[in-house]
Amino acid sequence: MLIPQAKNQLNMMQRAALHPLTRRPDLSLALRRAPRAADERIRLIAEAAYYRAEARGFTPGGEVEDWLQAETEVNKSILS
Repeated sequence: MLIPQAKNQLNMMQRAALHPLTRRPDLSLALRRAPRAADERIRLIAEAAYYRAEARGFTPGGEVEDWLQAETEVNKSILS
């Protein structure tokens, strides 16, 4: 589950790629912001994976599963 702050950041990233006048997707804006968006995506995945690990008590052996589940969750949020 994404924390509310992360979901708000994703929504802001999606809105930021809209043309200011037409409010339609602007590919040039999206491409210029892509490196920052990719960095932000990785940060959100890492944060979500951390909270998953914390919820299971940081027991060893679940790190990859935490990351993969967090990645799926963030990707779904970005696409929705």
